[in-house]
Amino acid sequence: MMSTKEKIMQAALKLYLAHGIQGTTTKQICDVSGVSNGSLFNYFKNKDELLIATYYYIKEMMYFEAFDKAKDETNFKDYMYEVWKSLINFGLEHDEMRLFFDSFKKSPAVRSCVREDIPGAYDKFHEKINEAIQSGEIDVPDIYFFWLNMDHNVSTIIEYIRQSESVDVNRLIDDRFKYFWRTIYDL
Repeated sequence: MMSTKEKIMQAALKLYLAHGIQGTTTKQICDVSGVSNGSLFNYFKNKDELLIATYYYIKEMMYFEAFDKAKDETNFKDYMYEVWKSLINFGLEHDEMRLFFDSFKKSPAVRSCVREDIPGAYDKFHEKINEAIQSGEIDVPDIYFFWLNMDHNVSTIIEYIRQSESVDVNRLIDDRFKYFWRTIYDL
């Protein structure tokens, strides 16, 4: 059973997608979630705090469903392939969350949390990327650039799969990972 806080964030998510972030009011969120205005503000100081909390709520779900499923391969390329597949599958299975992420990236609120993470959640992932950068295994300026590059590629693949009537998803995931890897691998 969902907590009141989760109900509020789920309602906000649906409304953000239907009306846009700026076009969603707290009254609409209260109506859809079935909570009073006072209850909403008991959990969130303002609409921006709710927006950011919704972002972190989804990000945490993504971590547990995508990153946690990635096998802890010793080879960095194999590990990244597991993360790659998990992120694409998460996006395909959770379309609303993916769409929210895409719109959130364009929101002014993104500046306040773009480089923040759920405490400890991405430590292993970041550690592996930093090790690969420092060892010269991959050729990217920093972890932020790496993440933006990977995020863009993953989003493009998910959108392509969603729009294509007939595509071999596993082959596409494999082929596009090989392409992505060539863009970051230090030859």
